[in-house]
Amino acid sequence: MPDITHDTGRVNLGSNHWMHSKVTLRQNGHIDATTHTETDTDFGGFHGGVSLLFSDASQAVIGQSNTHSFAVDGKWVGRSNRDDYWGEDIDPDLRKNIADFTIIHFWDPKYGAIGHITTQAVVVTKPLVDLLKNLKDDKLIG
Repeated sequence: MPDITHDTGRVNLGSNHWMHSKVTLRQNGHIDATTHTETDTDFGGFHGGVSLLFSDASQAVIGQSNTHSFAVDGKWVGRSNRDDYWGEDIDPDLRKNIADFTIIHFWDPKYGAIGHITTQAVVVTKPLVDLLKNLKDDKLIG
């Protein structure tokens, strides 16, 4: 299984807040990533988050990386842009089933709603994906 690399380009999160990530998922399950976070507002900063949604060959979501958060200040009150390296290791058994991933950027509120929602989506989807696979394997569906 080869390394997988994606680059989001500059993503507008609204209110002149921007993020851009380049991420490589290595064969061994290590993630190497850089994320640029910036705001074009004079006084208003924000906390941005980035996370990866892992999918299998059938494009079903089978897992998620941790959330990585980065904060910037308004242009007139502090640091309005930053570049950060981040990395993480995922379970090798999960990596064996990952065919692709999607990079998601979002405003990162302290309560972590995005992480909770996607975790629940994976929990609900996985049994359905397993069931469909079993039905196809048994030739009960095409």
